[in-house]
Amino acid sequence: MIRYKSSRQLSISEFKMPFEAKLDENNRWVILSKIVP
Repeated sequence: MIRYKSSRQLSISEFKMPFEAKLDENNRWVILSKIVP
């Protein structure tokens, strides 16, 4: 197995969401996530 680490890939701690992790409450996936346990 070859282990390769990309110099361009962000780590989890460096990753920032462009909209500050605030999702639209009317989004169908947000609504579905409230329904599904």
